[in-house]
Amino acid sequence: MAKAAWSEFQEAVKKVLNQQRGVCAETNKRIPGTRTHHDIDVYAKFTALGAPITWLIECKLWQTRVTKEKVLAFHKIVEETGADRGLLIAENGYQSGAFEAAENANVELVSFQDFERRVGEEVAISRLTDYISRLAVLHHRYWQHPKDVRKEYDLRLDPYSMGGSVYKHYPIRSIIGS
Repeated sequence: MAKAAWSEFQEAVKKVLNQQRGVCAETNKRIPGTRTHHDIDVYAKFTALGAPITWLIECKLWQTRVTKEKVLAFHKIVEETGADRGLLIAENGYQSGAFEAAENANVELVSFQDFERRVGEEVAISRLTDYISRLAVLHHRYWQHPKDVRKEYDLRLDPYSMGGSVYKHYPIRSIIGS
């Protein structure tokens, strides 16, 4: 990612966010603050626990480390616009004072690689949660059918053809409970 142009860097961040279901990310968004408008590299909105969430993301593809002053200025923008969180994504890291400035603020300092990994984990967790929920629904529906219907449509697994208990191969009860 280090050789990518700044706009490509922004687009890569947007793409990672838009992989997450329910996230709508845009690049180069102008948003109002209390005193003026601000140009944001990547603007993301989504809903969590029924509440709208807004993230502002600044992409720094600089040759130098991000300074404390840049973090403080970005924190002020996050605060002024009412965003829930600000992310500074920098490929060449941060000066030590930058971490101090972000410590008690709603601004997080990450590399693109860490950002991509964390969002990827969230996507995987979300998909697995959906699969488990769907499996629970299917399990419930399966057992609502009378035994003769399950036999007629060949819905029953033959535990002996699998060399023992079907639950050894398909541990559904351990996933969704009895």
